[in-house]
Amino acid sequence: MRRVTFDIPVEIEEILRRSNADVGQAVKEAVASEGYRAGRFGLSDVAELLGLETTIAAMDWLAARGVPFNYTIEDLEHDRETLNRLFGAAETEGSNGVPR
Repeated sequence: MRRVTFDIPVEIEEILRRSNADVGQAVKEAVASEGYRAGRFGLSDVAELLGLETTIAAMDWLAARGVPFNYTIEDLEHDRETLNRLFGAAETEGSNGVPR
């Protein structure tokens, strides 16, 4: 793993240290949550960055911090196609034309 260094204002470092925060870990967590929120990182990226074992652990970590799950309409359609391929096309409308 490549190390990256950068400067932060001394005042911010002091605030983090006073709260007994690990400065490096605090930066990793900020990068992970904001990268995911902005759509630059996926769950596997968050898990890798934070040393979590699974993407489910990453989902839990993000949820505990109030970061919304990135799930687009395209993701939904992809999941529906996969389910239809695996389990066969299910009836999508009832007799009254209302989707189930």
